[in-house]
Amino acid sequence: MIRSIWYNVSVIVSAFETIGVDVKKNVGGATLSTLKCGGNLSFVAYPNDTTQLKNTIEVCKRLSLPYCVVGNGSNTLIKDDGFLGIVVSLKRLNQMEISNRLVSIESGALSPYVANILARENLGGFERLSGIPATIGGMVTKNAGCYGMEIGDIIDCVSYLDTSSLKFGKSSRNDIPFAYRSTENFFKDKIITNVTLNLKPNSFNVKENILAYREKRLISQPSLPSLGSTFKKVNGISAGYFLDKAGLKGVKVGGIMVSPKHANFFVNVGNATATDYLKLISLAKDVAYNKFKVLLEKEIDILGDNTIE
Repeated sequence: MIRSIWYNVSVIVSAFETIGVDVKKNVGGATLSTLKCGGNLSFVAYPNDTTQLKNTIEVCKRLSLPYCVVGNGSNTLIKDDGFLGIVVSLKRLNQMEISNRLVSIESGALSPYVANILARENLGGFERLSGIPATIGGMVTKNAGCYGMEIGDIIDCVSYLDTSSLKFGKSSRNDIPFAYRSTENFFKDKIITNVTLNLKPNSFNVKENILAYREKRLISQPSLPSLGSTFKKVNGISAGYFLDKAGLKGVKVGGIMVSPKHANFFVNVGNATATDYLKLISLAKDVAYNKFKVLLEKEIDILGDNTIE
């Protein structure tokens, strides 16, 4: 259901036209989330570069508009009531520059795209992360990882826009508290604009390694729409292990199902809602605690009620 908008639409549209930023009205959440469901988004802004990004946030602050920032939506559940405000999409910030072993990547570039460029240039070190369907900025914020490595392992530095001061900044890898699926709120009130990776030039078999890891991912993970891993590991053990042992594979709530292929993936089997997903999260947490006394912690973000958590 599309909620009524309590602010002046023409004023908002005019403000974005003035700064040259493309803004869409009444966008379905399913178009911005890899789960392919979610409520209506009042406005989605698409800045083309970091200057437009800064101007976009300045407009939001000046007009007192709630806003949030998304990349590929591969880790974001959009609630059924949507978001009454401005969703800022970074998908058009996707340029790359390569200088020997240092690769500078705008935050909206998708991991598989980055991997293809690195394969062409024979730059090694990113292969195990190549199949994650996320933007580089999102991967850094969550310190995404798989197959024994995390993106924090290969970071040189990260540039960002401080949304409080509207000034750009940069931090080296050693300044950022990388942890398991976290940067410990280091990027709170910051929007990552650029990530520089420190890779291995003149590597061998980069393309072959990328294809091998992607094939491994296809074999072990479902192809239906999902948000990737729903819960974090528990003491180094995959949450999927506990959900599998609890017999939850194949369990459905509405249009969301615990994947029969990987129990930590909740997939959209048709006509799913965010409410279905949240109910299945609650069920899984209850079952895991009752059977194994483990507390599952969600790995996804939830967008709605003018907030992202």
